Amino acid sequence: MGCDIHGWVEHCHEGKWVATSEFTDLACARNYERFNLLARVRGEEGDPAGIKARGIPANVSDTVCYHIQSWGEDGHSHSWLRLSKALPIFMQTEHREPDQAKWGESYALWRYFGVEREGLTGSDWRIVFWFDN
Repeated sequence: MGCDIHGWVEHCHEGKWVATSEFTDLACARNYERFNLLARVRGEEGDPAGIKARGIPANVSDTVCYHIQSWGEDGHSHSWLRLSKALPIFMQTEHREPDQAKWGESYALWRYFGVEREGLTGSDWRIVFWFDN
């Protein structure tokens, strides 16, 4: 049985987190190396390389909260990361296209998260994600 990732991009607008876009199909592609780095999911036993899952943020948007709740007990290892920390992990673990280094961050933001670089201001952007088996 495989493990899959689900997630959303959120941004902080006037002090409140708002869901911006759901992960694209490419971001949701099964990639255990990526899952390990994001939340120590499906990594090698004892591999400290990944970031320990952080749980659901207390101030998660209503939209993302709804989607998390819809998974019930099937959703696990909930976590979140600033978009600026997550994007390099997604880019470094891309196995489908050998020329991914040529993409640049703007193109990768669109391919993984459906957001455009021009719309990103400040550091108040994050991804909220979880896994299922």
